Amino acid sequence: MTTGQKDNKSLLELQMIRFVKFLVVLATAIALIAFIIGGFVHKWKNVIQLLCNGFLVCAIGMVPCGFPATVTSIITVVARRLASKQVYLKKLDICEAIGSCNIIASDKTGTLTKNVMTVTDVWYCNHKVPGLPNDEDLTDPMYRMLEIMGICNSAKFTDQKKKGPLMVEVGPSTGEKMKTAMKSMICGKNKDGFDAESQIVDINTLDLSEKSALGTEVAMLRYSDKLVDLAQLQRENDVVFEIPFNSRRKWHLLIIKDDELPNGECQYKLLIKGASEIVIKMCNDIYTKEGVTPITDTEMAHFDEAYSFYGSNGRRIIGFAETRFMAPSNIKFDLEKGNFPLTDLTFVGFCAIMDPPKDETADAIKQCREAGIKVFMVTGDHQITGK
Repeated sequence: MTTGQKDNKSLLELQMIRFVKFLVVLATAIALIAFIIGGFVHKWKNVIQLLCNGFLVCAIGMVPCGFPATVTSIITVVARRLASKQVYLKKLDICEAIGSCNIIASDKTGTLTKNVMTVTDVWYCNHKVPGLPNDEDLTDPMYRMLEIMGICNSAKFTDQKKKGPLMVEVGPSTGEKMKTAMKSMICGKNKDGFDAESQIVDINTLDLSEKSALGTEVAMLRYSDKLVDLAQLQRENDVVFEIPFNSRRKWHLLIIKDDELPNGECQYKLLIKGASEIVIKMCNDIYTKEGVTPITDTEMAHFDEAYSFYGSNGRRIIGFAETRFMAPSNIKFDLEKGNFPLTDLTFVGFCAIMDPPKDETADAIKQCREAGIKVFMVTGDHQITGK
């Protein structure tokens, strides 16, 4: 939106243009008066000389040739002083208008906040999981969310050389219920011959990988990487189509080739994450501990209550959904053709991400208000989170 706007002239630039026009008119008028007076004095002899004396002398004497260099030098000095106070300008010629500012529209992430995002809570079907899940929380919906967090993610591992089975973090008190959930969701028998029991490792053997991205994506990657080996998980899933997140759609989609059938068709798995209020509208069902159930008014009420609770505490809410569908193995997916489902999905749950404000933010806003400056926050988050 901002890149398509017309580049308006600054106040300083407009004042300079008016000043130059004034000088041109003034110099022309004085030169004309001098020419006429000179003509009468010299009885209109040597008209060319009179013209040169009148116009050229005024042009040279009244037009400030050093004006651009002087203005540039002054605003450069002012900009350097502002830079020493941690104020950086995109355009130098606006520095003279800073003092007359009465409204500040500030970005949120990284400006008012630390841009250190952390997944603090997870929610699925009226079940809240604060922090990392315990044994009772590690159910089928939880593992599906971990899978989507790790695979449907624009942040990537810098080291993809990990080998071996998919690892899951477990504690010393891991019970059979947790192992059963692992078998049903993530583990089972894979193409390399690893079974569920061999893929469960001790917490002390799990190494965290380095990441090369920032923001929401890394927050989810760090959270899920504490529970599953994401490098292995990403290698084992064949991503055939992806639609990256943008501010208009507000979701990120992946299609994975799940299983190839003898009749030339394949089973595909669609994973999607994005703004929870958008994602849940694309779903007809929701995962629970007992399985899949239709989304009714009761489930929507639980969702709205949880969304309002986390959003009012300044959390960014990211929702997850998935579905499976059949399509030819040689199909080329295209969003405009609509040859993959974007409705009748199954909602998995959402995670709440915290980005704490900077220590000096409150004091800076207080000083602005005391100076009569109104401060507005520009953010892509839901209005509940923004408040």
